[in-house]
Amino acid sequence: MNTKSVSIVASALAIYGVIITPTFAQAVNLTCRGRYHVYPPEESIDASLPPSASSVDLAAKRIVTPLGAYTLSQIDEDQLTFDAPASPTFGFITHGTLDRVTGKMLIWWFLPPEYERFKGNRSAHAARYAELECSIARRLL
Repeated sequence: MNTKSVSIVASALAIYGVIITPTFAQAVNLTCRGRYHVYPPEESIDASLPPSASSVDLAAKRIVTPLGAYTLSQIDEDQLTFDAPASPTFGFITHGTLDRVTGKMLIWWFLPPEYERFKGNRSAHAARYAELECSIARRLL
């Protein structure tokens, strides 16, 4: 391969790399379904979640789930992680993951002391929990 060919290939790879970076990615629409659990001391709930619209926007670092919209805190090859702090109107810290290979989404809601235990890899009690299976949304027409 001559110098000109190497230069052309290198330029093409550089352009390709820019095009596929998350900065230029579009939001991906998903359909998610699964289970939602609420544990005592709140009233216990074990509910089925029907297929619902969701989306992931890597450029904006946002994920919209059937149970809320969150900021992506970590983007890895195989997993997205998202979080939301507790607020005066919603006293739970939210932590979730989306497996980019299987489509499994897990979301936990913790009271602040329990979240600290969870972060420290110690046994923690989630106040709420959701387990969803997500797939790429398809157009109907």
